[in-house]
Parts: sequence; C-alpha cells; structure tokens
Amino acid sequence: NYRTTKEEAKNTAKKIAEKYGYDTKEYSYIKVESNLDSDKDSYIYNVTFYKEYNGIKNPYESIDISYIPQINEIYGFTFYNKKFENNPVEITKEKAEKIVLNEEQKLSEKYEMYDIKKIETELKIVSMNGYANFRANEYEQLHKQTSGNYSYEKWVFYRTEPRIRKAWVVKIIYKIPNDVNKFDGDYNMNDEKFSYFIDATTGEVIGGESVS
Repeated sequence: NYRTTKEEAKNTAKKIAEKYGYDTKEYSYIKVESNLDSDKDSYIYNVTFYKEYNGIKNPYESIDISYIPQINEIYGFTFYNKKFENNPVEITKEKAEKIVLNEEQKLSEKYEMYDIKKIETELKIVSMNGYANFRANEYEQLHKQTSGNYSYEKWVFYRTEPRIRKAWVVKIIYKIPNDVNKFDGDYNMNDEKFSYFIDATTGEVIGGESVS
C-alpha cells in the first residue's frame, strides 16, 4: 500500500529536507496538503515549512516539498530565504482599515466603483509591489489588462523594490449588483475583491493584489 497520511507525509518531508542539508527545526509552522480530499485517495503530498515571527508565518523563509509516495520520488523542492526586515507593528488594524477606506474614497471620486460589502483584515508578511499604486493611478488600464482578451504586449507594470515587511492586508469585498451578468465576456473577476498592503510600521500603501 503506497498511500500515506498527512502525519507520515510531514515526517517524510523532514527527512527529505535533512537529506539535502536543510534543518526544519527553525520552521515552526508546517502546512500539509494532498492532491485529493482523503488520504486514502491522495497520491501527491505537499509539505511547506515556514519560519514564524510572533505567530505570523513567513512565506519568504520557507521550504516547500512535494513528493509521490507510490514511487518515493520528489515532485518538487523549493527553498525561499529572502531578507525579512521584521519591522515593528505600530499601526493598528483600525488605522489600516481607515487608510484603505480613504484610498477607496479617492478612487470612487474618479471612477465608477461598486459599493463595499465587507472588509477582512489580517497581519501578514508580504513582499512590496507596485500593484496598488498602479490601480490608484491607472485604474482603467488595469481593468483593461486584467480582462481576458487584452494583449499582453500592451500590459503596463509598476515596479518597486520587493522588500519583505509586516503589513496589514486589508481585503475589500465589493457588493456586485444582482443585474450584473458574471458570464458576460466583459465581466472582470478582479472587480469583486482587492487587497491592500498597509505597512505595519509606517502606514504607507506598499502593495496589493487582486484576490479570487
């Protein structure tokens, strides 16, 4: 029987990491996933080891291992070790949400936006990017290029230094009117949600992402 369990998968992944010279003792958060819902049916396991800072997992200091128990073969092995600035948390969750609502207000003054349905906020470790600034300055362009039929050659990118910092990730979930046809070719799923990265120390908008 080549099937395994999530606990066995975790232990196997630890041995694989040690075999290649990586000590998993420094990685306190462990996530185990399989390609199917049940251990009985699964045949590929993915184990990710994360370093943690005050209970926050850091995806940029992690070891990701996938393997196939049936043939005892590694399917994938990725090691991340990017410099984390470990900046202090000086901005409150409420302050971060207020900053985001102010950004949304400025957007709604220039563009037709959906109403906000709810906000979800979590303290995370993120990589800075230019996505939120792009959205704030060129909302219509971003909307065009994230639609299905827009030529990649015409895409615009905002670049920034990809520093790794603690940030409040504030997810805006919009209220989509009932009369909007989600199966229409012009419908853009990026209109449903957007997450801002608010620097936990400075309160600056340091990035963002569209979320499905």
